Amino acid sequence: MFKTYDHSTRVPCTAPVGGVIGGKFYKFGALFGCAVASAPAGKQFTLDRDGIWTVKVEAVAADIEPGSQVFWLAGRADAEFSNESAVGAVLVGVALGTVETGDTTEIDVVISPFPLTISAEALEDAGGADA
Repeated sequence: MFKTYDHSTRVPCTAPVGGVIGGKFYKFGALFGCAVASAPAGKQFTLDRDGIWTVKVEAVAADIEPGSQVFWLAGRADAEFSNESAVGAVLVGVALGTVETGDTTEIDVVISPFPLTISAEALEDAGGADA
């Protein structure tokens, strides 16, 4: 047995249609992370899947405190990271900072290499969606 990559949380990916922008977060199937550098469609790039990142986070329904769950949803208007567990959102990490309800602030977030996508069924089962 041998190790294929120097750092197992940095993985090679192929850029999708439209390419990727370095420093921006992406989800590809079960992989979530930050593109280390920009790459055009079809070219290989490195996706960094974990670590502590300073990102803009919006506190939607309650204050965010250290230890709060942080979700990511591509295309959110103010910030792609929030404490909102909406359908399609991905649980990606844990807050290390504080954001008051209604505010959007840059804080440190511990990003997990194992994101969890929130399904409509799971949200409904948790009482977070109207039946």
